[in-house]
Amino acid sequence: MSINPENSVTVTKRDYSIMPHDIEAQINDAIKMRDALTKLFENLLEMGKDYDRIPGTDKPTLLRSGAEMLCKVFHLSQGKSDMLDKNEDWDKGVFSYTIGMPLIHMDTGVQVAYGIGAANSLEKRHRYRRDAAGKQYDNPDKADLQNTLIKMANKRAFIDAVLKATGASRMFAQNMDDLSASAGQYEKASAKQKDFIKHMYNGVAGGGAMADVSGICGREVKSFEDLTRAEASKIISVKKSKSPPPEA
Repeated sequence: MSINPENSVTVTKRDYSIMPHDIEAQINDAIKMRDALTKLFENLLEMGKDYDRIPGTDKPTLLRSGAEMLCKVFHLSQGKSDMLDKNEDWDKGVFSYTIGMPLIHMDTGVQVAYGIGAANSLEKRHRYRRDAAGKQYDNPDKADLQNTLIKMANKRAFIDAVLKATGASRMFAQNMDDLSASAGQYEKASAKQKDFIKHMYNGVAGGGAMADVSGICGREVKSFEDLTRAEASKIISVKKSKSPPPEA
């Protein structure tokens, strides 16, 4: 036997078994949760708004609005967030924050999950910027990211908690932030970019164009519609650099 120091209750080895006494009921609840998530995914959540599919990943990515929808359905709410760790070096422009987020069941007030999220200014999307030609350069205004990073860490912690509480990680990948905030890394190419690229490949057979685009992107691209904003910028930059100079 041993003594639990928190409440001085005597426990035995038998108490350490993780096998629930009501295993059948637990399995039935898990099946219901799985079916509910499938129904939500198919009938309620909207691609591009509540979740999105990121090139190179095998699961759709849950966005904040999708996590909020899951909370509404399952009666969950955010508790008071905790700043677990922070580093602010104003001279070097390095900022990092780690936040913990409790998730509360509104009907009972019970904490059902605790998510953790972190964000820092050395992440590629924050550390660098791109010019109009797609060339990468060091972000000169990292100190301006302080508020953005805290909000991002908070959002990541929230979505982590939702995935844990609902078991939705079997269906969704961890949030990779709203695509508009990812500096083009995951955001879909704009219509203007795609039209410009299509014009650059005018006269090239479809298969040849996709092969060339895939080579530039470093992955298989089956359609111009699959391109991200960053990939589109790279293609435009590469194709421009290979264009013959204008005749004198």
